[in-house]
Amino acid sequence: MSGPAAAAAPAHAPSRIRDRRLRALLRNRAALAGALLLLLLVVAALGADLLAGHDPLAQALDRRLEGPSAEYPLGTDDLGRDVLARLLHGARYSLLIGGISVGIAVAVGVPLGAVAGYAGGRVDALVMRVTDVMLAFPSIVLAIAIVAALGASLPNLMIAVGVVAVPGYARQVRASVLLVKAEDYVRTVMPNCIAPLIVLATLDYGAAILEAAALSFLGLGPEVGTPEWGKMLAEAQNLFSLAPRVVIAPGLCISAAVLAFNLMGDGLRDALDPRAR
Repeated sequence: MSGPAAAAAPAHAPSRIRDRRLRALLRNRAALAGALLLLLLVVAALGADLLAGHDPLAQALDRRLEGPSAEYPLGTDDLGRDVLARLLHGARYSLLIGGISVGIAVAVGVPLGAVAGYAGGRVDALVMRVTDVMLAFPSIVLAIAIVAALGASLPNLMIAVGVVAVPGYARQVRASVLLVKAEDYVRTVMPNCIAPLIVLATLDYGAAILEAAALSFLGLGPEVGTPEWGKMLAEAQNLFSLAPRVVIAPGLCISAAVLAFNLMGDGLRDALDPRAR
């Protein structure tokens, strides 16, 4: 093959790959279910003010623990606050926490892994030993230690969750760099490492939401009264016998959010990573 035909074949190759990956993703029913759950989460977060109808912080002590009604579709909590309004605004906190935590992990872990993979030798050994030490501790224990050192607050919670996830990105990028740079046909290394990073970040988004909720439940997150799902669980844990819906609702929201990102991550892995198929 020569002339225009030879030049056209490589030009169309990336588009064919994209189309094949998109078709694989659309055929994945689990990924589509995750995308639908994620869409609902985004709509809840962006439209919280319009959908809620009540201020999530407003207290009506004369209407404490009311059951579901037209005015309060999910009832009220022990301080007379609208449970639905707090859940909807909690979606904002979850997306914010997940996004910033994953952003911190990517911003720190990707350069570390790339430098370790490119440089090799002592630099590689040093980076890997540091990640090994961090991975030796359960992630929740390490996150608790970081928040305890920095002080309990929402920003420090996100920093802790992000730092705990750094070793995963460093090791992933290092492995990808070592694998890709050994191939003769590869001219640029990092663009060929993007696909596994996208999958890892999607899965870690859900893990960050779950970990942040656990820290909030332990009192290491935002201040009391904040409509964040983990904090809502902590504040309502003694109400299970009186109003179980106040406890179950935020728990279901956390589960749905984590499930959405896990399903999306699995679908993206199948579509982007040929070795997974």
